[in-house]
Amino acid sequence: MTSTTWRSGRRGGSAATVNLSATSEPWRLSHPLPQRVDRIAVYDVAEATWRLTKP
Repeated sequence: MTSTTWRSGRRGGSAATVNLSATSEPWRLSHPLPQRVDRIAVYDVAEATWRLTKP
């Protein structure tokens, strides 16, 4: 089982970027954020859509 953690990335007037990381153990707020980014999610506000890409 994997947990997905996220770290907020760039945010502009029309899009928000979130870096996603899969972890083998449950992640808690007290844990440091993973350094590895497995996927990047970009939310396009104007289109109301998400796009997933590899880093």
